[in-house]
Amino acid sequence: YGYGKKSSNAFQKRLFVKGLKASTNQKDLVDYLKSFGKEHDFSVELTTNKNKKHRGFAFVTIFSADMYAKVTAIEHFMNNSK
Repeated sequence: YGYGKKSSNAFQKRLFVKGLKASTNQKDLVDYLKSFGKEHDFSVELTTNKNKKHRGFAFVTIFSADMYAKVTAIEHFMNNSK
């Protein structure tokens, strides 16, 4: 699991992302998050069930204080979902 690589920076915050539609995949999340920082600034874990279908939520670990500030400053909508 996970996408991206932890940087050498000691900053690390984990966010819970809920309300994801079934059509949302890990690549969608990664592509969206790239608008707030570089790939090495975050890691994505899309939680799946035993049938490998995601359960409507994900965890995002952010390794950049700047990216964290940008992500948490606004309300997000993805695939017409809040």
